This record gives sequence, C-alpha cells and structure tokens, in this order.
Amino acid sequence: MKPHKAKALHAQIREDIETRIVTGQLMPGDQLPFEVELMQQYGCARMTVNKAMSGLVADGLVVRRKKAGSFVAHPKLEQNVMETMDIPEYARRLGKSYRFRRLSRTEEFLDNAAAKEMGVRPRREVVRVTGLHIIGGQPLAHEARVIFLDAVPEARDALFESEAPGKWLLDHVPWSSAENEISATLAGPEIAELLDTQPDAPCLVLLRSTWRDGVQVTFVRQTFPADRYRFKGRFTPGSDR
Repeated sequence: MKPHKAKALHAQIREDIETRIVTGQLMPGDQLPFEVELMQQYGCARMTVNKAMSGLVADGLVVRRKKAGSFVAHPKLEQNVMETMDIPEYARRLGKSYRFRRLSRTEEFLDNAAAKEMGVRPRREVVRVTGLHIIGGQPLAHEARVIFLDAVPEARDALFESEAPGKWLLDHVPWSSAENEISATLAGPEIAELLDTQPDAPCLVLLRSTWRDGVQVTFVRQTFPADRYRFKGRFTPGSDR
C-alpha cells in the first residue's frame, strides 16, 4: 500500500474513523483512541490528528469530553418546538424500539413552592410521575410530570408502569392549549447516571403545560442530553404561532 501524502493525511484519518462509525464498527458512545495513539498509528503530528478530529466533531459524528477523550456521538433526534410530543410514536416513525421505565409514582397535594413553579394554586391534588424514555436501548429523556386530578380524575387509576403518562394523556384527554419553554442546563450526578451521560454534560430542558377549557391538565419537565436531541421550529412572517 502506498503511503498517504502528508497534506492529505488528516483527511485519511477522518475518513477511516467516519467509515468505522457509519458501518457500525464503532457505535454511539464508544470511545475513540486518544490523539497520542492516533499519532503513533499514523506516524503524524498532533496537529494533523487534531484537524481530523475537529472535522468529525463539526460533522456531528464525534463529541469531545473534557479530560475524558473523544466519543462517537449519539444521533440527534429532532422535535418541532410547537408539537405535542408523543415519544412512543416518534420512536415508531424512526423504526426504533421504545419503552418507558417508571421510576416513581405518588399522589400528593402541591406545596407552595411546587405550585409557584407551575403557576397554579397550592394544595391541588396531583399524580406525580417520574420516568425514563428509552429509544433504541438508549435513554432519550428523563421526565418529571404532574397530572392535576381535578382536571383528570381518571389518572388516579393509571399506574404508568409501562405506558408513558404523555401517551396516556394524548389518548384520554383532549387539550385546548399548550405552552412550551426550552432552556439549557448541566446534568447533575443523578440525572447524568440515569441518562447515561457525563456529569455536567449539557442538556436541553423542555417545560410544557397543557390546558383543557382553561383548566390546567398537566405540567412536565423533560430533560434531554444535548448530544442526542434537538428542537427545531419554522415560523412565517406575521405569524404569532
């Protein structure tokens, strides 16, 4: 085999790694060799390896984690910011497996702090559910949801052991209005472990409230690893939606 020309070596390194990713030899989350190992493998300078890795990062194929190394990126799933999210249906459209893992379910009356966060009066009785949405074997989102029992009394009998609360609500309770708020945060130790990501990894947070005839039905906080998910929206001039 003829040696690669020095000026094209960074492109060859990039192509070699990209080929291993797209053919499945390297899977999402797999760690790549350290730069010093690639320097030894290809007999080149660190700058050449760094240029190849930077290209893979720019293409969304690789993520770099401070003090940990470089890893194959998880494919980013997209969601329109204005849609009501049906994660199980979304997984079906992608041709991927889906399951909901319930972490907790309680019935309680909202205290003042929780009511203030949700913008409702205190002492409303709710079902509070936490769980994980898992697509293709990978955790996609941590969910913490409140369902207001005065609006949805049927939720008292729903256990949500395998059916996601959002899916149950879409099937049982028509809503008339909704509000989304998107923000960024860093994963704390507990969320990082549940989402199989690094502590302090960047995450996207979706806060969503829905109402039926002016009465709030649910409030949910969903946390997504930023390297696996993104929101998008399309708007037209003069539109307020």
